[in-house]
Amino acid sequence: RSGEIAIFSMIVSFASAALRVDVSVSRSLDGVPAKRAAAVFDDFQWQRGGGLPVFVQARPPDERGRRRRLVAPLLLEETLMREADREFEYAVTGSGLMGSDLVAGSHRGVVKFADDDRGCALTWAVTFEAADNWRAALWQRVTENVIDTAAGNLAAYVATPLLHEIDLALPNCASPAAARDAFLDFVWERG
Repeated sequence: RSGEIAIFSMIVSFASAALRVDVSVSRSLDGVPAKRAAAVFDDFQWQRGGGLPVFVQARPPDERGRRRRLVAPLLLEETLMREADREFEYAVTGSGLMGSDLVAGSHRGVVKFADDDRGCALTWAVTFEAADNWRAALWQRVTENVIDTAAGNLAAYVATPLLHEIDLALPNCASPAAARDAFLDFVWERG
């Protein structure tokens, strides 16, 4: 009887391991201190989508004051569970269109920046449970691609020097459309 229980435990353990999506991506961000890279991650990736084909909308903070965002087109709600100086931990707190594929409450992502002799190292790890084996295999590949692309986009973004930045005050602009028109007129007509 105990042998049957041990075999059953091994089967259950194997089956649940097959459902787990586990991705870790690392990048070296040469010449970029970890503190700056973390600030850029917050602005470029968390707030603006990091160059991925997504739309990010800030949501009101949750009851504990943690920042949240809605990521379309999958309509995932992500919450920053913990923000440290150089580390972000987030979770999918609303699975949106992935509701039938993602086990509720199982998604965690951790993004870390650590200073090294060349700048800093970025490590981005994501884990979650999928609803079944074939979906786990699909989401493993999709997640690998998305996280690898997002990390690459962040590396490219911090490596690109800011060539020129200007604050421009446009007086007498009653609306954003009027401001846009005045800007385009200045740049293209009178530039």
